[in-house]
Amino acid sequence: MKLTDKLGIFLSFACVLHCILLPIILPLLPFIGFAFDHNGLFHVYLSIIIVAIACITLMPGYLKHHNPEPLGLAFIAACILILSGIIEMKIGHTLQITLATVAGSCSMIWAHYTNHKNLCACEHHKCEAKC
Repeated sequence: MKLTDKLGIFLSFACVLHCILLPIILPLLPFIGFAFDHNGLFHVYLSIIIVAIACITLMPGYLKHHNPEPLGLAFIAACILILSGIIEMKIGHTLQITLATVAGSCSMIWAHYTNHKNLCACEHHKCEAKC
């Protein structure tokens, strides 16, 4: 698996963990003397980084295997992630935004995984891919 695919999967998985664990940990932070401002702009920046890594990884993969599925999944995931961040900036954090962000992150993970599997199935790339 290419390093950029691994990085994309790692960042998307970190996003999922962040979304799941933050509501559990955040209420406990004042008890240990740590104040934390959960800013929606952070999510917009993180989404931009995730989308940039997806483009760096998925476009060259598409040029080799010509399957548009990973690009479509990544596009949907990117729209969900960026819109969730923008909506959070405007109205604040809600459960629906968390669920949408988790869905977007899981879609991005699936896009990277699908890209990797398509590269492994691609005949001219088989000798280069470590599947």
